[in-house]
Amino acid sequence: MYFFRVMFIASMLLVGLAQADELDDIEISFREQPRQLHSTVVSSLPESLQYPSLEQFQSSALEVGFAPDQLMDKLILLARLDLDAQVLVPGRLEQAQDIIEQLKIIARSDYEKAALYNLEGRYLGRVDQQYEQTVALNQQALEQLGDAQDKRSQLLRYVIYEDLGTVNLIAKQAIPSLNAYNLLRDTAYRLRNDYLIANAEAALGKYYNINGQRTKSLQHYTEAFRLASRYNHPNQKALLQLNLAKLYRDMEQWDEALEYAHGAADAYKAMGSGSFLSHTMTVIAMVYGNTGEWNKAIDYYLNAQQIDAELKNFIAQGLNFHNLGEAYFHLNDYQVALDYLFQANEIFKDRKSNHYLVYNEMLIAEVGQAMEDWPLTMQHAIEALRLAKLLELPDEQIEALGYQTAAYKAQGKFQQALASQEESIQLQQAMLEKEQQTTSDVNSSAVTEQKLKLEVGQLRQDQLQRQEALHTRNILLAISLGLCLLLLALAMQQYRLRKQMAKKNQAQKAKMQLEPMSGLPGYRALLGSISSKTKGLALLSLEQEYRHFQRNKQPLWLAVADIDHFKSINDSFGHTTGDKTLQVIAMALKNSLRDTEFVARYGGEEFVLIIPDVSPKDIEQLLNRVREKIKNIPFKFKNQRITVTVSIGAAQILDGEHIQETFERADAALYKAKHESRDRVIID
Repeated sequence: MYFFRVMFIASMLLVGLAQADELDDIEISFREQPRQLHSTVVSSLPESLQYPSLEQFQSSALEVGFAPDQLMDKLILLARLDLDAQVLVPGRLEQAQDIIEQLKIIARSDYEKAALYNLEGRYLGRVDQQYEQTVALNQQALEQLGDAQDKRSQLLRYVIYEDLGTVNLIAKQAIPSLNAYNLLRDTAYRLRNDYLIANAEAALGKYYNINGQRTKSLQHYTEAFRLASRYNHPNQKALLQLNLAKLYRDMEQWDEALEYAHGAADAYKAMGSGSFLSHTMTVIAMVYGNTGEWNKAIDYYLNAQQIDAELKNFIAQGLNFHNLGEAYFHLNDYQVALDYLFQANEIFKDRKSNHYLVYNEMLIAEVGQAMEDWPLTMQHAIEALRLAKLLELPDEQIEALGYQTAAYKAQGKFQQALASQEESIQLQQAMLEKEQQTTSDVNSSAVTEQKLKLEVGQLRQDQLQRQEALHTRNILLAISLGLCLLLLALAMQQYRLRKQMAKKNQAQKAKMQLEPMSGLPGYRALLGSISSKTKGLALLSLEQEYRHFQRNKQPLWLAVADIDHFKSINDSFGHTTGDKTLQVIAMALKNSLRDTEFVARYGGEEFVLIIPDVSPKDIEQLLNRVREKIKNIPFKFKNQRITVTVSIGAAQILDGEHIQETFERADAALYKAKHESRDRVIID
């Protein structure tokens, strides 16, 4: 029986390929509606997510109606959502850590291990600001993925490049960040998804703005807006408005900056996205600060601070305290400025966020210098210098040495002041020499850009070569398959000629293709369908079938129908009545389907249906029509009116999935339908 099932399912695999659009939709939902997606994922999972072993995980997955790889994907997605800044569910970070530890036990495939490395890196960066570890783990994830080109792997590669670009940008590692963002864009174009391409263009726009290349930044944001205008995704549009507000702020075009910032703020209010609303208010405050309207700036900083306090976003609170300190410093209210700056210091130290702490220490030293509090200036200038050296930030080292030199001079320590000044001069000379080494006749940034373009071009060329080789291999496989089919057809023809089959024998052979009880095609017919050239779904050759569904991206469904309480019909009215019932229902199933659809009796009271080219939202409606048609058949046994019903379970054949797994999912859906009072359709 098991061999029969495996052969039965394996033959059905040849009828086509399934779409992978659902993976794109999940990725977009992750970015557009993370809170709603989080709720949906949680509600679909069992309450306990503890699996001491891989075997127990696989067993638990089947118990709740999932294939193991489906449950694995849901766990990975849930951990990603738990680490997203917009998901504010209590205990989410602890749950993410638990899932990561769980994945260390059950992850087996290259994809699963790569996803685990990415989640580990994201957790360390998000919670502990261990950015070097984040970069190392994501590089390990890329190595684990290798050259895999399936949809899941490409989307994971997209996520990894995005994380690498962002983390390196935070850590002020310009070249690694740009490399990652260029690879992000290349991956998006390979995925052919406008939403992800727009997201990648926006990431490059952000990079170039932070690195002072405003024209390039505007070019990338313009391209992102052009792509985003093709669809309606409010979160992406709001984020583009926010980033354009930052760009125009840095270009000192204040009116445009405020226009885009207020547009983003309105959108985030409507979406209830507190963290991004706070960030937008901070941008508005900075615009007012740059125009000297510090009191207005303080109002917006305080509003942002209130939101971040409610969200318990500690890093954002620290940044707001820093910004408030700067605002009060410009209003010459030094004591209030220091109060806020010291609060920021506590948060940055507690969160081990040295990349923010160095600038906060620098600002305290600057306030101390304005107050002529030289011990305070010296203390924080020394700490800022230490952090700047640790982070390899030469410009910040020079600024810290300037405050240190001023403090030494004011205290009459001229020898130490001279030493600090000499150290600053040496740093400036080293920076100048480095710039001269990297620039001959052109600007160093232009050289760097050309090198990067060359590297990206080489990567693209390598990718094209791999794709061409893959295409050639596929053509050869298709030709080989066609030759095999041709040889098979010739052999069959020779066999027919030798035997000189009569019409009677041909009719008998055709009859043998039918299951005798129901009159439907049976297992023999199903196997024969893959090489016949007659009509309907069973009519296509293997090569035609494969190319058709791959080219047209049509969904393909497998459904299992079972007659409810069939045993009681046999017991109450006899097997002859049961046989007649099977025949009537078989004919009803056949008449309910199109020519392009296929139905066969699988065994007992079970039927298998293959349904192509029906969308996920329409498949349930179609199967319910079939179910209702059978329910309305007026069966009458021994002058007694009987209603006969069927339960149906269905599953979409997924890209890369073994057909055995599809059958098990459909069978599990059927079991669920039978368990939930019968006479119903369940879609996996």
